[in-house]
Amino acid sequence: MNITIVTNLQEDIKGLAAVYCNVHHPSNPEHHLEIMEERIQKHAGYPGFKAVKAVDEGGSIVGMAYGYTSVPGQFYRSRLEPLLSEEERYKWLESCFEFVELAVDPPFRRQRVGSGLHDALLNGLPHDASVLTTERANYPAKRLYKSRGWVGIKDAIKPIESAPVLTLMGHNQLSRF
Repeated sequence: MNITIVTNLQEDIKGLAAVYCNVHHPSNPEHHLEIMEERIQKHAGYPGFKAVKAVDEGGSIVGMAYGYTSVPGQFYRSRLEPLLSEEERYKWLESCFEFVELAVDPPFRRQRVGSGLHDALLNGLPHDASVLTTERANYPAKRLYKSRGWVGIKDAIKPIESAPVLTLMGHNQLSRF
């Protein structure tokens, strides 16, 4: 397994989107593929965009993670800000990397691919903190993040009304990666 930074998004975007769709839309991944490609492309235009990929021995992308610098006015940040106190906004969003996605194809789970992608994504970032949201009941993801130093900030939130109930997590020791 090889984990590297994505340096040519156009070359890798289909593979990144396919992994995401296999994980998050397993009953019909093809239906969501174009939507996810467009979403990744949009996020790639944000400041500080960084993506990493895990590639198996055959050269297929089997895991992905990406994020970007959180800046005022971005959609998701504008949904998180009202949920936080002024002190929390300063601590978590002032110099923040939004850890947007992490996905590992099911046959490659429990092989440290997720933690490798996590660490590679956060390695070398200039931000003071990072935030992410995960489904409140996604215990495997929460275990992974807690094992990497993340803490709960807010539980049982719905930044987007149509989304599931989420947990907001933060990491303020990015220098360790």
